[in-house]
Amino acid sequence: MSAVKGIWKGYERYDFTVNGREALVVSPKEAAPGNPWVWRAEFFDAFSQVDMALLEQGWHLAYCNVSDMYGSPEAIELMHPFHLHVCSTFGLAEKPSIFGFSRGGLYAVNYALKYPESVSSLYLDAPVLDLRSWPGGNGKADQYKKEWEECLQTYRLTEEQFAQFRESPLDRVAELAALQIPVILVVGDADEDVPFLDNGHPFAERFAANGGEIEVIVKPGVAHHPHSLDDPTPVAEFIQRVFYSESETESIGAEWDIMSANAAKRIVFLGDSITDDGTYISYLDAFFRQHFAEQPYTFINLGVSSETASGLSEPDHPFPRPCIHERLERALSESRPDWTVICYGMNDGIYYPFSEERFAAYRDGMDRLIEAVRATGSKVIVMTPPPFDAPSLSGATLLPEGEEKYSYLTPFTRYDDVLERYAEWVLGLEAAVDAVIAIREPLLHYIAERKKLQFRLPLRRRHSSRCRRPLGHCTGAP
Repeated sequence: MSAVKGIWKGYERYDFTVNGREALVVSPKEAAPGNPWVWRAEFFDAFSQVDMALLEQGWHLAYCNVSDMYGSPEAIELMHPFHLHVCSTFGLAEKPSIFGFSRGGLYAVNYALKYPESVSSLYLDAPVLDLRSWPGGNGKADQYKKEWEECLQTYRLTEEQFAQFRESPLDRVAELAALQIPVILVVGDADEDVPFLDNGHPFAERFAANGGEIEVIVKPGVAHHPHSLDDPTPVAEFIQRVFYSESETESIGAEWDIMSANAAKRIVFLGDSITDDGTYISYLDAFFRQHFAEQPYTFINLGVSSETASGLSEPDHPFPRPCIHERLERALSESRPDWTVICYGMNDGIYYPFSEERFAAYRDGMDRLIEAVRATGSKVIVMTPPPFDAPSLSGATLLPEGEEKYSYLTPFTRYDDVLERYAEWVLGLEAAVDAVIAIREPLLHYIAERKKLQFRLPLRRRHSSRCRRPLGHCTGAP
């Protein structure tokens, strides 16, 4: 199954076959984290506004030709080897977003029903969701005779047998909703070929009634064509949000599952205001309640605003910054942790340009902290410092390099470069602790994507809980 490399709209395209079926993958200029991809179930490159928007943002595009098979069981079984092939050969994410345009809706939904573990989200656009409606003509649309005969043939049904057929997507909405695969539906309310009232409308109502997550965009006065939206942002944002939210949950589940295996009961969090605020701890609490309900956990938040591990403080800070070592012995003796989660760094560079002296103080403070926690018998998890997003600051003045003094109100404009070096050092602690959780890169990606979508980030110093990231705020806070 060797691929032939070519160029498609300025992007690298690879054509190949899987089980005799023509297939292709289009690669972005630079792949987004996690190698996400769009799977066009049918009609590749037709009304591709969303496809192109995601391609430009680092998503791959893929297609396998199973045309004229109407989402039949045979078509679904031909799609699966393609899915396995592109994931293994091109290194793509296990869960693509499947696009079901028109009759492609049959393929998209039926594949999700058969292989739910292999689907992130569904984007259904003027979709066929009931074979009785299209091509059967048993509704508000006329029968499409040629397509109807093909459909019966590929499903191996007679007209009489089809009268008892209850395997269209519309018949299995409750089953799909139970799989918790989010759906975004785009339809025209003047569609006479695949009527909205026979397909998308009852599907959306039943899906929502059964607890499914669905977003519906209705285009007033629009027929079956044109598909998609002039501005693809709402659909692209939905797809990205689902993919990265799911990736975060899986990643966090893997990192924190180690606690379940060790029967942790008391989990203590040490850190600065990012911990003290409690937002990411509340997310973790909800996650544990959902996934580890059978085990009793107590989360103890011992974060202190402005605190450091280094013992440093900028000259213009209103008071000397507290240091964890000033209270550590009492904190550990009273909390008696089974696990201790540590997150320091944001304040430890005291908002100055990088210096080896300050970096050494941070390393020494963290080493002593880890050693002291281990001495109590507690397991240790260390989180990398979150990024410093200078453009989101409010009420602060960024200063260039070379100034005499800096502070959290007048920080060095490239202070995130300092935190990057601190984070790299923390990543090297894996041999010294029980787990290291790298939150920096996912948060940087989240910030970048929000800005692309013209989403205004919460202000750093307000500790907003609107951030979807379970491990910390969208950006660091002093």
